[in-house]
Amino acid sequence: MPTLLAQIAPQRSTQYSSLAEDLAPHELRLSPVGRKIGALQLVTLGGQAYLECELRQDLDERDRYELGCLAMTSAFFLSYAEVGGVPGPFLQPIETGFA
Repeated sequence: MPTLLAQIAPQRSTQYSSLAEDLAPHELRLSPVGRKIGALQLVTLGGQAYLECELRQDLDERDRYELGCLAMTSAFFLSYAEVGGVPGPFLQPIETGFA
């Protein structure tokens, strides 16, 4: 199944800098998309915090929209460990349709 990467929303205030990392996993699990998520862990790529989520099912249009509604995350990607024998990770942006 695919792997979803959810970028933790960067916090501008140092007072609350870890708040998004603490709340994002719970917000994602409690969202309508949460039913499609298996294992979930915090990872760092390029100095930026992400939630790495193993998906049990592919995301549909409604799921992608719901991801865009979340407050503690700012961007979403499908992650591939390798493409054509070249080691990754490789990230494919997900359009949420949320305005």
